[in-house]
Amino acid sequence: MHAALDYRGSFHCSNELVNQFHDNVVWSMRGNFLDVPTDCPTRERSGWTGDAQVFAPTALLLAETGRYLTNWLVDMRTQQHADGTITDIVPLDSPNWREGATERTDKEKEFGFTMPPSGSAGWGDAIVLIPWQVYQATGSTDVLSDNYPAMVRWVERYARLAEETGDSGLPHGRYLVDSGYHWGEWLEPEGEGDGVKPMMELMADLFAQPRSWVATAYFEHSSRILAEIAELLGKGDDARHFAEYAEGARAAWQEAYMSDPALLEPDAQATYVRALEFDLVPDHRRQATVDRLVERIRQRDNHLGTGFLSTGFLLRQLSRNGEAEVALDILLQQTPPSWLGQVVRGATTTWETWTGVDANGDPVMSQNHYSLGGSVRWLYEELAGIRPAEPGWRRIIAEPLLTPRIPSVSASTATPFGDVAIQWTLRAGQAGVIVDVPAGAEATIILARADPETTRLGNETVASSQHPTRVDADRLLVEVGSGRHEFTWSISA
Repeated sequence: MHAALDYRGSFHCSNELVNQFHDNVVWSMRGNFLDVPTDCPTRERSGWTGDAQVFAPTALLLAETGRYLTNWLVDMRTQQHADGTITDIVPLDSPNWREGATERTDKEKEFGFTMPPSGSAGWGDAIVLIPWQVYQATGSTDVLSDNYPAMVRWVERYARLAEETGDSGLPHGRYLVDSGYHWGEWLEPEGEGDGVKPMMELMADLFAQPRSWVATAYFEHSSRILAEIAELLGKGDDARHFAEYAEGARAAWQEAYMSDPALLEPDAQATYVRALEFDLVPDHRRQATVDRLVERIRQRDNHLGTGFLSTGFLLRQLSRNGEAEVALDILLQQTPPSWLGQVVRGATTTWETWTGVDANGDPVMSQNHYSLGGSVRWLYEELAGIRPAEPGWRRIIAEPLLTPRIPSVSASTATPFGDVAIQWTLRAGQAGVIVDVPAGAEATIILARADPETTRLGNETVASSQHPTRVDADRLLVEVGSGRHEFTWSISA
C-alpha cells in the first residue's frame, strides 16, 4: 500500500550493489509515502518532519511529489503553535505535543519517560526547506507564498530562543540558539559525534545540553533561505530583516565553534559537512574544512560518520569540493556503517540506523526508514550528472562524473517540461554521453577532459557545430536545446 505517486525517476549503473541501494531507497519511499510521509511503516508510522525534510530533494527526483508535499504542508502550518513551533510530527499523534498540553500519554506513564518538547532544529525547519525544494523542482512560487507566514513565525521563534540565552559572552551571542530541545544530528554511527553515547544516555544529554551547534546552523540556514524567498515575493524589507538574522547567526556560530585555528567544534564529520553545505565557514577556512572532513573519513577507514541531518549532504559536498574520489570510496564501502554494507547483509529497504542488525542477527530499531537514503540525490545529480540550473528545470546542467570505478550509468527524472535523461560510458579511455533534453528546456552539457576539435557531436565535431561552446580549465561546455545529443571522445590524460 502506498500513495498513488508517479515514480518517474530511474537509475541504473554497472555496479549491481549500487543499483540495489537505489532500489532499497525507492522501496522505503513507497512504503512510507502514504497519506503523509511517515518515518517507518512498523514501529511508529508517524509523519516526522525531520525525516521528510532531509529526504524531500531526493523524493522530488524519484517521483512527482510536488503536490503531495504541498498538501502535507497544509497540515504542518495548520497545527503550528502560536509561538511559531512546528511540531516534530505532522499530523500529531502524541497528545502531549498539542499546544498547551501538560498531560503525559499512557505509554509515557508506563515507561516513566516524557517526550521532549517539540520544535527541534532540522525538524521544524521543514516549513521553510520543503517549500524551497518544491519551488526548486517546479519553479512555482505558489508554495512559497502559501507557506510564507508560517515560515516567518518559525524563524522568529529561533530569534526568541537565541534571545533567551542572552549574549553568551560572544559579540554576536544574541543569535546563538542555546535553548529549546533539539534532536541534534541524530543517530550518528558509533564513535562519531553523539554516536559515542547509548540511546537513553544520549536522550538525557539532549535534555540537558541543547545542540546549539546544530540549532544555530539551522537558524542561519532557514533565515538565509527565507530572505531569498522574501526577495522573490517582493518583500524587500523582510528580505533585509531575515538576511540580518542569517548574518548574525553565522557570526555567532563562527565565534562559538571556530575558536580552534584548524578544527571545528564538535570535531565530527557532520559538523564539517553542515558547515560546507550551509556555507558557515569563511572562504579562507573552506579548504581546511574540506581537508579535515576527508581526514575524519580516512581515520574511519573510508566510512561515513554522519546521522540523519547531514548524510544527504555528505557525498554532494565532497564532489563539489574536489573530492569525488572520496565520495566514491564512501559510496562503494561494503562494511558498516555504509549503504552497501546494508545491501550485502540482505537489506531490501533502508535501515534507520547504521548498525541495522546486531551481533545476534536481531534488528536494531526500524529496518525501513528512508532518511539515510537521501544521498540517492547524489546518484542523479553528481554521478549521473543531471540537475536543474535554475528553479523549474527550464535550464538544465548535465555534467557526468565519468569514473572508471563505475564505467556505465544511466538516469532520468521528470521535470515540468517532460523527462530529462542521461546515459554515459567510460571504457578504455573512450567516453560516450547521450543527453535527452525535453521540449521547451535548454541544457549546458559539461564534458571532462574533452577537446572541441576532436569531440564528436553526432556526425560532426563540437567545434564545427552551431552550438555555443567554451572551454573552462579541463572541461568542455556545450549549450544545446531540446532533443537528443550524443557525444563521443577520447579522454585526455
